[in-house]
Amino acid sequence: MKLRSLAFLAVSSIALAGFQTDDVTLTRTFQVGSKDVYVQSYKSKNSLETPAGNQDFNLNGSSTYTIVYKTNKGEGCEIDMITSDMKVESDNEMSAGMTDAMPKELTMSGLLDSRNRVTGITAGKGMDPMMAMAMSSATMGASGFFTEFPEKAIKIGDVWDVPVGLAGAGVPADTKLKAKLESENDNYWVVRVSGDVPMTLDMSEMAKGTGVEMVMNMKMTMDYGVRVEKSTGRTLQLSGKMATDIKMELPTMGMTIPGKGTSEISAILKK
Repeated sequence: MKLRSLAFLAVSSIALAGFQTDDVTLTRTFQVGSKDVYVQSYKSKNSLETPAGNQDFNLNGSSTYTIVYKTNKGEGCEIDMITSDMKVESDNEMSAGMTDAMPKELTMSGLLDSRNRVTGITAGKGMDPMMAMAMSSATMGASGFFTEFPEKAIKIGDVWDVPVGLAGAGVPADTKLKAKLESENDNYWVVRVSGDVPMTLDMSEMAKGTGVEMVMNMKMTMDYGVRVEKSTGRTLQLSGKMATDIKMELPTMGMTIPGKGTSEISAILKK
């Protein structure tokens, strides 16, 4: 009986070993002169508690996000990140006409490395750096398309920290999300990213000429999945949800307007 039990344990161990995933190293590669084009969409439900009563409004939006691989620099690649074809629809007069207020194109540049990190981000056409990166964070672009890969090899189930990288957009420099290697198939890995992102934006410039000071404090709770192509490390698809708590401070008016929102966001590689 004892011999039979030992044989059973040995066979079971071998069988289970066959299901163990080898350690993998996530690596980003790039081809100069190429580009990746994504179609993004989102829908959100929002509510603001104004002195005149609750203001509920829904937003539906879409845009095109293009990553252009320009030139090699050291071990990285200089890239342009271009958001275009921005469209927003709303069912509330307060937010109507947002598409007309959007720039036709928003361009940022940076240096992409083999761990999928983008550094030295600068804003080009469209907006100042703060608002440019704030718009990217709203679509999860900065954390979704460029989820930082761990330095060491990992296996299914491993978790690592992902810096948000939006300190210039009112986000504390030490803000991090949690990433987890959830699963894989023949072509891609699935990475789950979640966590809270606090943000403070001085919106006074937008209200310039009105004499109104406006500061927006937000906490965004993110949870989204990313399909990472095995051969290149690029994002094939991302989808997820985001809950937002807002406090809009109006110091000159002695007023605070709280609000909440939920969003569903997706992006898929077009070519």
